[in-house]
Amino acid sequence: MNTRIQISARLAALVLTAGLLSSCLHMKPADREFHTAAEFAYDATFDTPESGITAEEALKRIPKDPTFQQIQLNRPLDRSYLQAPAGPYRVGPGDELDIEVAELKETRARTRVMPDGMLYYDVARGIDVRGKTISEISTLLSKSLENDYVNPVVTVNVAKADSQRFWMLGQVQKPGAYPITRPTTLIAALSDGGGLLTNVESSEVSNPEAADLERAILIRNGDLIPVDFERLVREGDMSQNVYVKGGDYIFVPSLTTRSF
Repeated sequence: MNTRIQISARLAALVLTAGLLSSCLHMKPADREFHTAAEFAYDATFDTPESGITAEEALKRIPKDPTFQQIQLNRPLDRSYLQAPAGPYRVGPGDELDIEVAELKETRARTRVMPDGMLYYDVARGIDVRGKTISEISTLLSKSLENDYVNPVVTVNVAKADSQRFWMLGQVQKPGAYPITRPTTLIAALSDGGGLLTNVESSEVSNPEAADLERAILIRNGDLIPVDFERLVREGDMSQNVYVKGGDYIFVPSLTTRSF
């Protein structure tokens, strides 16, 4: 229950943020000042499981006028955002793994990592694999099965990567949550979403629901990444083509949100 409350509060903060970002008149994000996370003065009892507070009740306790701190968004884009993620893939809840004891085909099985990060395979005891690499999981399984097999060598492969996701909402053809199965740039993410909503005449004025790139945002860990969507999409400026990470939130508003 505590987890549901925390998730609901964070989602509410994102919704409030997106509403503030899209409620101003025609202004580019770089010209505005705002903070991406509201300071919610909720009761400390939210953190105690015995409080019995539901997610709905938690949302009702969010103040109507949350306090927002101002920051200056007119800042350069960190060049590290343009570098592809390095290092081996780290497993998380929801991933499906293809596991097999070497030379024993009958032991091959596809297993999903549980929500708590635990992995269960064959007669091996449950193993916490959250954040571990494939090599590390293989070693742990081999050790766990050594009493049941002779010198077991366990091979592990990612059958379906589903733990790392980003969210894309607004004026895209297919909004929703997308798994990151490979290094994915922002332009690739928009493409995976079917592209932006426009119209056949390519005249945004006649289609108020067309995507408003000047006010599109990328939120990561509660912070706004100063990406210029207009330069990226309209001008093909690859200096704005950052890599998407798990937990990222992309929002592309429509032209109608430019008016109060």
